[in-house]
Amino acid sequence: MMSQLFLNMGFVRPDGSEAEQNMLGNIWHLAGGDELGQEKIPLQRIKVVMCAIQNFHIDWIIDHDRDGEEKNHGQIGRIDGPNLFLKSDEITLLTKRMLPLYKNRMDLLATEKKQSHRLKAIQKDKMGE
Repeated sequence: MMSQLFLNMGFVRPDGSEAEQNMLGNIWHLAGGDELGQEKIPLQRIKVVMCAIQNFHIDWIIDHDRDGEEKNHGQIGRIDGPNLFLKSDEITLLTKRMLPLYKNRMDLLATEKKQSHRLKAIQKDKMGE
């Protein structure tokens, strides 16, 4: 289900590479998923990761409880119930680590925007006739 969501949102390509699949596995682990991929994880945590991949430093993602703490390179984020909180430097780190997913998403958004402009142009031409 998580991989389908990332596919629908354009983070992974339909012909997804092995590297993209590995990144999805890392995201699963970061969001609190089990080793076998059987456990359900809250959608809210996945939303946080999607925002972090796009380098969105949004207040509801930021972990203010760990502001002064030093970096722990082995642990990214803090899970609190259904939520995943990240420090600003962790968001930046995730954006850099998941750069191929970010590029895929931006390519999809650019394609959708071009299609939308074409449709509007076609509709405008039809109305002008």
